[in-house]
Amino acid sequence: ETLALNTSPDPHSLYMHFADDGFGKFRNRNHAVAYLEFVNSLSTDLTYTLEHPRADGSLPFLDVLLHRDLSTSVYRKPTHTDKYTHYTTAAPQNTKDALIRSLTRRAYSICPPQHLPNELSHIKQVLLDNGYPLGLPRIHLIMQRTKVSINRKKSSKPASNHADACVPSTPQSPSPYKPSPNVIKSSFNI
Repeated sequence: ETLALNTSPDPHSLYMHFADDGFGKFRNRNHAVAYLEFVNSLSTDLTYTLEHPRADGSLPFLDVLLHRDLSTSVYRKPTHTDKYTHYTTAAPQNTKDALIRSLTRRAYSICPPQHLPNELSHIKQVLLDNGYPLGLPRIHLIMQRTKVSINRKKSSKPASNHADACVPSTPQSPSPYKPSPNVIKSSFNI
């Protein structure tokens, strides 16, 4: 990856990555394909693939789906099963509570208001499918406290276009940090 970033004859204007997933800004589809061919010519040990925006204009990156209108929502791969620790298992209660907090936190962190109701409905359905009794006040309380915690953190942070530990990669400084939806949007001037 570093070799490709440093030696490309026609580099992209921006590139971000996390582990084995990359997100690049190219002039057009042909430029993206040419860069892919260049990267794949550098080594026979790795084969990179390219994902173009879907018919609706959305593009997945990690667990974020970037929509044509530049809003974001939670992305799940087609093979994702929504299977989590079943409520009736002998797992400690704090493990079950952590699942609720984690799914709720991800929804509030990634989804803007227009996508949040669908994601919260999805979470409730997933919890039901995994045996969680939604009638329990505990589940509602955990989701509500998570929402309050997220909102408190958002309101106490100074306005910024970039998340604290998320930076784009450049040929001079490849970065292993996971970009947030805000980093993706601001880096692409969207």
